[in-house]
Amino acid sequence: MPGSPRFRLRIGEQSVALHDGRTYVIGQGDTATIRVVHGSIADEHARLSVAGDDVVLEDLHSSGGTFVGGIRVQRAKLVPGDRPRFGDVEAELTVLTEILPVPRPGRPGHHEETFQEIMARELAHAPWFLISVAAHAVLLLLLSWLFATPPAGQKPDATAKILLASVDEDIVLDESPQEVPQVEEVERDEQTLEPRVESMQVPEAKDVEPAFDTSAFTSGFDGIGLTSVRGKRGGSDDIFGLGSDALRKGNLRATVAKLRETGLEIVFVFDSTGSMDRVLMAAKRRIFRMVETLHALVPTARIGIVTYRDRGGSEEYVTRNVPVTLDVYRVMNFMHTIQAAGGGDFEEAVLEGLKQATTQRWLPNSRRVVVLIGDAPPHREDERSLRTLVQSFARGQAFVHAIATVDGVRSRQPNPDTKRSFESIATEGHGVYSLLEGEDTILKQVLALAFGTEHRRDLDEVYALVDRRTQRTEVAALDIVQRGDLAAIEKGLRHDPVDDEIVKAAIKLKSDTVTRFLVEKLGDARFPSHARQACSYAVMRILELRQPPLDPEGNGALAPPDVARLLQRL
Repeated sequence: MPGSPRFRLRIGEQSVALHDGRTYVIGQGDTATIRVVHGSIADEHARLSVAGDDVVLEDLHSSGGTFVGGIRVQRAKLVPGDRPRFGDVEAELTVLTEILPVPRPGRPGHHEETFQEIMARELAHAPWFLISVAAHAVLLLLLSWLFATPPAGQKPDATAKILLASVDEDIVLDESPQEVPQVEEVERDEQTLEPRVESMQVPEAKDVEPAFDTSAFTSGFDGIGLTSVRGKRGGSDDIFGLGSDALRKGNLRATVAKLRETGLEIVFVFDSTGSMDRVLMAAKRRIFRMVETLHALVPTARIGIVTYRDRGGSEEYVTRNVPVTLDVYRVMNFMHTIQAAGGGDFEEAVLEGLKQATTQRWLPNSRRVVVLIGDAPPHREDERSLRTLVQSFARGQAFVHAIATVDGVRSRQPNPDTKRSFESIATEGHGVYSLLEGEDTILKQVLALAFGTEHRRDLDEVYALVDRRTQRTEVAALDIVQRGDLAAIEKGLRHDPVDDEIVKAAIKLKSDTVTRFLVEKLGDARFPSHARQACSYAVMRILELRQPPLDPEGNGALAPPDVARLLQRL
């Protein structure tokens, strides 16, 4: 259980009390504990661990970097007064409160101070304390007037409605452009622990207006009553209703309308040798947002993943894969099982990876997109077979794109052989060759390739709109999980596709009752496989596991001993 707060991290214009025994993730993503919205901050930028008097800072392979004393660090121990920098955002670590020495009983000339004596001494040193007390009293009176229950027949104040809707402390209420980074975990009372989630009062959905208009997301959709971008079908106006005039009337709208009729299928082909560690880490952190954006545009889009290393007895595998599927939690879980390792020689099994990707069970009329991502070329003896394979696949609405990553940590250019080979693959595949723009944008880059690079600007707007939307957990789902309504939770999980809001609420609230239910469902072979994969993803996030407990490749139920071990961990 976390201890009392010992330190304070001042970052931007906000302060965060750091509790003993806790770990904090700094970033602008929905998984961050301390959320900082700024262009130089990654979704998961850095980690702060507090243990007694030790505060350890660790960079999470961010592209913007983490700095202490002007030097970029991977891991460093902080002391009060240090001013770490995350990307372009400065912070400062300070002691939360001054701890006054307490004289030992019986020491000559000393006695234990009474409460009145302590207050008198402190007021003598800080007469402005009285001014602060008066100011806080006025503020409390103002808040009590603002949130007073309106008379019968009078509409509640709009500001109060928005604040009531913001039951999630991670919600960004002010959506106007800002230059100053905003930290979305506010400082608590220094003398109290963080409020327990179990005591949070979640208003019923019928009494609360959403923080912004969600009708454009749900127009024409059918569902189970919980708003979810991905979990609905067939809307004609949905995401475009929230965008600019260019987005509402632009060419992307026509492209999306066509893909909703014919279908869209994307297979990622990742090199997972040791040199790809940074890219794979970034892809794992961002795949949920990419999937949300993809399904906001084309709800029926199917996704698959192939990963490859190389031939030879020293490698753990040549290829692994999850075929194209609507079960996005299976895809995300599989992504989290991929670890970068191996690859002793330079050339890799690119041919085997693309062969696995292009021989999927594709839908007959869909737009088929294969995106190759790697930093090493295929074996020279494979190049002719590779060319034939890509040419035979890339016909009609089928494309092979290639993204080359940089050659090493400091270089900004790909290896020349990789560049030549990937350019050839993209040309034969009627696709686009490009250099990885940065780990933080890898999946946005993939989206542009899937829909067409001419739509890049509009897709960035869609990505931002969906990102803003998915940072909120719907009030109805929070209420269901808060009350432990297992029947409603099971209904949301059985829905195909799974209702994402239920999953997000379970991760957010971390209820013991709900988590136990999710773990038990992992071992239920009668529970739908797509629902088990959603449970596996949620349990991984709740228990902070390195990998999902359920095997996404085998896609079966969890063995009883493994279920028992997870329950013991709870």
